[in-house]
Amino acid sequence: MWSLCHALLASSFLTAPNPAPADDGCLAQTKPAAAAAVPPRLQSPAEVVDALQRSYEGVRDYTASFTQELTNTAAGETTRSQGTLYFKKPGKMRWDYRTPEAKALISDGTTLWIWEPAFKQYAAQPVSQSSAPLALRFLMGQGKLSDDFTAEVKAVKEGSVALELTPKSAASGVDKLRFVITTADWKVQEAVLYDPLGNRNRLVFSGAKWNSNLPDAGFVFAPPAGAREIKAPGR
Repeated sequence: MWSLCHALLASSFLTAPNPAPADDGCLAQTKPAAAAAVPPRLQSPAEVVDALQRSYEGVRDYTASFTQELTNTAAGETTRSQGTLYFKKPGKMRWDYRTPEAKALISDGTTLWIWEPAFKQYAAQPVSQSSAPLALRFLMGQGKLSDDFTAEVKAVKEGSVALELTPKSAASGVDKLRFVITTADWKVQEAVLYDPLGNRNRLVFSGAKWNSNLPDAGFVFAPPAGAREIKAPGR
């Protein structure tokens, strides 16, 4: 369990109180707000970062389908997954995996739970002990990209721009982070995270909805009767 979960958290880059994976529609029943106005044509990495940051400042919550490819460089293996993710400010997230097997990563902003219903087991750790805050906290209304990363524009195409971010802190557990951003609304369409060993976590988002008034209850995990806790390393 932990090899996959840590590979995700190195990037991670997730209802109801029932911990089982949720139906995609249960948390996103209202229409998202209209997209933010498109800023002027950008000339520098700092301007791209500022436009990206500002586009998420007005987002209270976010829902999207995702596909994920985790590549283990040493083993030469890539695993693929699909599911639905949810973010809510401040600091809440949930990832509900459908394929290749059901599982969920849930955070109320303080604790991160990993739930595997097939094995009826879960693990928990403080969010502060994972690398998730650095890579994703700007999406959850915490922190600023310009404070945590050095930015470089890698590619500009019609309708999109690729931004490469290098952490300023070597202790982040992240080597670099690459965003593909749609310039129509300045939202992240694709995120690729590389760890110091060269492993890659690629996430592609689709069907995004914003400001759907997601309930707080969807970001809390209550272990079901008979569930077994697996202690996370260091706990």
